[in-house]
Amino acid sequence: MFVIDHLSARETRWAEAAHDYVQAFGRLRTQLQALDAALPVDNESMIDFARIAQPVAHGYYRFEGELQRLRISNAIDLQLMPVYFNGTLLENEEYLRILGYYVNGKSYPPKSLYGLLDMWLEDQLGHAVLLYDHIDPTELPTLQQTRTFIDAFQAHMAKNRAIGGFLRFTPPGFPVQRKFAVDVSVTSIAFYSFVERTIERFRHDELLGRLTLRFLEHHLPETCYFLYQLSRFDPRIIPPETCYLWKPNVSK
Repeated sequence: MFVIDHLSARETRWAEAAHDYVQAFGRLRTQLQALDAALPVDNESMIDFARIAQPVAHGYYRFEGELQRLRISNAIDLQLMPVYFNGTLLENEEYLRILGYYVNGKSYPPKSLYGLLDMWLEDQLGHAVLLYDHIDPTELPTLQQTRTFIDAFQAHMAKNRAIGGFLRFTPPGFPVQRKFAVDVSVTSIAFYSFVERTIERFRHDELLGRLTLRFLEHHLPETCYFLYQLSRFDPRIIPPETCYLWKPNVSK
């Protein structure tokens, strides 16, 4: 949907392709909701669903990659920066990795703490940058707050890369890395709350910019997924009580 929202009206070919994927993922979601969530990964129904979903997910991954390539060469009228797709392509790679196990009826090995942070910190940074870009220049306090989160996520990314170097000779889970994970969770929860407040301001027409509820709401379940995964590494990491993995219905 973000691709459709940001494509020029004259880019009919790409808009139609994006719309086709919206429909395809909508059908997959309907099929998934009809399945018993308690079924094990080696259940035939779950395997069949994974095998149906895999080519759709892979096709969309290649679709976004092509859009990024065209955006880099200014060959498409698309109001999304090339770096935006780095975050979504990383997410898609993770989904495809998981599906690679599900199609064979196997549970997937979770990412390491370093790998988890490497992927989702870039996603969090991307959300903060996009939010900043969608806020009116006159909303200086909100822009300053958003800028603070951008700086924090950039600092976290730099430290995580350094920790990745330490892991050459230091086993994972050492105290500095675990404390760092807690620090990241604090920043992510604070940003989550900030987005929640931004949604409320938007719903009451109290914030200037070119925001949409669709844009704002997509941050919440993704952040919750990240926090739930992160909480596996330290009991001090506790996702907010308002966390949910399904998209919230904030448009009402």
